Amino acid sequence: MKCRYCGFENPEAMRYCGNCGMKLVDEKGGEIKNVTVLFADISGFTTIAKKLDAEETREMLNTVFEVVSRACEKYGGTIDKFIGDEALVLFGAPISTENHIERAIRTAIEINQVISEMKGVFPVNVRMHMGIHSGKVVIGEVGGEGVRDYTVIGDTVNLASRLRDLAPPGQIFISEETAKRAEAFVEMEFIKRTTIKGIQEKVNVFRVLGLKRKRGKVRGIEQLQAPMIGRKEEMKRLTYILRTVPDEKKMRVVFIEGDAGIGKSRLYNEFISAAGGVKVFQSRFLPFA
Repeated sequence: MKCRYCGFENPEAMRYCGNCGMKLVDEKGGEIKNVTVLFADISGFTTIAKKLDAEETREMLNTVFEVVSRACEKYGGTIDKFIGDEALVLFGAPISTENHIERAIRTAIEINQVISEMKGVFPVNVRMHMGIHSGKVVIGEVGGEGVRDYTVIGDTVNLASRLRDLAPPGQIFISEETAKRAEAFVEMEFIKRTTIKGIQEKVNVFRVLGLKRKRGKVRGIEQLQAPMIGRKEEMKRLTYILRTVPDEKKMRVVFIEGDAGIGKSRLYNEFISAAGGVKVFQSRFLPFA
């Protein structure tokens, strides 16, 4: 099986590429994944292109796409394709990430910021508009014999594209599904409830204003805290280490490791709450900062 990332030919029994280590996908069968889709393109491109010759248009597109590519690389997005002046970007596929919504929104914000700082680089005023939606997609090969393309399809892709169409120049529109899971770290405002072509029910549309200076609670329900279960042994070990520090008079370092969603943050917060009388300094490191 040929790896779509590095091109290495692997034996049929292989599940992961023997060259780059990426997961091998049976592209003919397709795969259902929960992702965030970002559509971005240049506002009023047709009008802009009429003011430029072919070479100037090509240079402008290459510059814009370079900005998009760098932002996507920084935040872990995968560019599915460039079509004309638009880019289709996936977050959460083909590499799964638990924070794909935040990655997508940060990418869109950075693209707008960089483009806005490039006034004078282009012979015309260039601004992007973007749409973001989160949901399930089918990922796999589409096409006929001899000409096939690895891409994504589904209502999630369609809605992200329609939100992009609705967004004015320089703005980022997101769906309600994305907004609900981004309200802890994104400043936003409700725009309207509207009918979207190809979508049966009306859609609530939100505009991204920027990132919050102080993050809220990302997981769970605000003001609802269920008791922690199944972590007595871990809490006992952490408490013991804390109590030995004053006696030993030396620093201790503890690493809490585990898969995404297993409860690392909850264990840490429970430990901090139980460590009364101890001054705690906290910091947070994002994987894409």
